[in-house]
Amino acid sequence: MTGEGFLTASAAPAADEPVGRYATLFGRDALIAALQVLPVRPAIAAATVASLGSRQGRRHVPQTSEEPGKIPHEDWEVAPQWHREHAWPVAPDGSLRYFGSVDSTSLYLIVAARLGISDGTVAAALEWLRSGLTANGLITYDGHREGGLYHQGWRDGLWDKEGSGIRWPSGDQVEGPVAVASAQAFAYEALRCHGFDADADRLADAVEETFFGHGEPWPALAVDGHGRAVPTKASEIGILLWSGLLKPARIAPAVTALESLMTPWGPRTISSEHPSFAPDAYHLGSVWPFECWFTWGALRRYGASGLARRVAEGVLDAVEVLGCMPECYAAPLDGGPPFVPRRATRLQAWTAGAVWALTSDWDGKSSPPAPSLD
Repeated sequence: MTGEGFLTASAAPAADEPVGRYATLFGRDALIAALQVLPVRPAIAAATVASLGSRQGRRHVPQTSEEPGKIPHEDWEVAPQWHREHAWPVAPDGSLRYFGSVDSTSLYLIVAARLGISDGTVAAALEWLRSGLTANGLITYDGHREGGLYHQGWRDGLWDKEGSGIRWPSGDQVEGPVAVASAQAFAYEALRCHGFDADADRLADAVEETFFGHGEPWPALAVDGHGRAVPTKASEIGILLWSGLLKPARIAPAVTALESLMTPWGPRTISSEHPSFAPDAYHLGSVWPFECWFTWGALRRYGASGLARRVAEGVLDAVEVLGCMPECYAAPLDGGPPFVPRRATRLQAWTAGAVWALTSDWDGKSSPPAPSLD
């Protein structure tokens, strides 16, 4: 925890944390971790909202993706050398405040609502979110092809195949403006939290119209700038279910799709049948405990208690076997023990938060449970 009271995304580099590349304020990560521990550490959530609100966008700066009302993606007093090597918009004094996140603002609004905060920063964030619902009714991004992130949902990455967690089955890049499933879910929850039910309903209708255009019963991972649905069967279905966005007829097929992603250690990020799948691929096969937490909460709320229990037990067992709380881990195809991919951090805040929330029966929701599947 920092002096301002928020959680950095990962521990700093150390002997037991050889990666540690996220040891600063990341909007998405800090807000999800704050939501996970909110019942027991409300001060962390309050400090996170205050810290991010003080850094909220105030003007239009294309190089950093800053926009009025937008919540930052990451904030560095001194940016790591990696950012300079990849031509990111590092300031002359070495600092970097970068806003390339499509969902940090929605998550900010969700946590602020849970805390009962309604101030100028919240009003500005709501204005950004509502104005961002584009002509097709979705929240989208058209990211940087150099000098920043191209994909700007939680599977963020650069404009190249290696850095892309969202791609066509052919391996080709998805052209923007891109609408990713999880960003729609967080936006829907944020709008509901603040009483913009009509906007939320329109967003749900837009998802129904566009995310099922690939002919499969599960929602797409994303929709590209031409309105084409990316047919990947992906773990972001769990976040869609958590938000309550999906229409009733879509719920049972979504649960079935999640079950097909299951391993003894939790659901994979994408199906093992996808051409780009690898068990230890960062966004294309590994298991992410923070996302498993959303999935567990969603499955439990929709009455799929047995599958929810398998998700929770898988994550908790994996953490015990690994002896650490990494951002992600690999689940081998042969059912063997999990292992931490080389690229992954060994101590990530939203993994620690997920462990606490899973063991404490907290799903991040404050509204009554949704109707059961039974």
